[in-house]
Amino acid sequence: MTKKLTLEYCIEDIADFHVSPSLAVENTLRARDSVQSEFPDIELSLLPYGRIKSIFTGGRNPKFERDKFLRIAKELNGVKIACAVVLNGGLLMPRNMELSWGDPRMEDIKATLDTLAESDVDNAVTIYHDALLDVVHERYPDLKKIASCIRFVGGRKGEFKNEPGDDEYDKAFADKRFSYIVPLNQHTTYDFLKRFEGDADRIIAFLSSGCCSDDLYQCYHHYCGTERGNLITMPNKLRRSCDLFNTPDKDQFAYIKSGVYENSFSSCRCGQLYSRPRDFGKLVQMGVNKYKVPPEESADTTTTFWLKGMNILRELININED
Repeated sequence: MTKKLTLEYCIEDIADFHVSPSLAVENTLRARDSVQSEFPDIELSLLPYGRIKSIFTGGRNPKFERDKFLRIAKELNGVKIACAVVLNGGLLMPRNMELSWGDPRMEDIKATLDTLAESDVDNAVTIYHDALLDVVHERYPDLKKIASCIRFVGGRKGEFKNEPGDDEYDKAFADKRFSYIVPLNQHTTYDFLKRFEGDADRIIAFLSSGCCSDDLYQCYHHYCGTERGNLITMPNKLRRSCDLFNTPDKDQFAYIKSGVYENSFSSCRCGQLYSRPRDFGKLVQMGVNKYKVPPEESADTTTTFWLKGMNILRELININED
């Protein structure tokens, strides 16, 4: 019986996507076929993703202008590889912003999503903000929607529920507009996620994440600090209306307790899933078959990126075969 495995990965730090999208796609196919030939019983799919420069994208500084990203998307779609654009910018959006497709601030994401929706492959969009989910799903019902891990970092008490049965994960899994859900690395354990076993094929699990501290309040402020670097071009009045300038004090902060119970992690570079074999194996057995490949900084080419991650991929696929 053929088993399925999807690998999602960021293309922003892979140099040849910036230099020559057509060459990058050629290298992507070569790398995929190399892995596929080693494991012929695995049906391997790729989901590359990136951000465009917009107030709706978030995390690290986006590195693609809209037209460059769309060229890459068309090259990938042309060889039947889906791709995703990331709209994580819930904290970057001005508070109470009325979302309208006629708003000039939405022009870039509208053009991007129009192009992705016109393709005959299952392109996707990662979304954090509920209001953005509403308008995107209404206009693009067939685009795959991915629930961003940023949804689960936390927020103000009274606005962010954190009890099992009604927490942000329960809400995301219950919302069938989301094709996939990306848990925080801190929650990517079998003990935490087993209540969603019936939806295991909707989970995209981090193999590695830049934020792994079990202090989610620290992670929340880390994310806000990263976002603030994207606000240089925004008028001061708009900057101050963004959520990231109105973050809660610690005693006002609500969060879902970390699922990584075995150790206490004070560093963002600890606690990676691929170094926790019990959780890794249990999640595979549970039916989780979609994973985010660790980002490789300073990867000169797509081929270099895949070579660096090959040992982790082999371990992952071997677990799938057991």
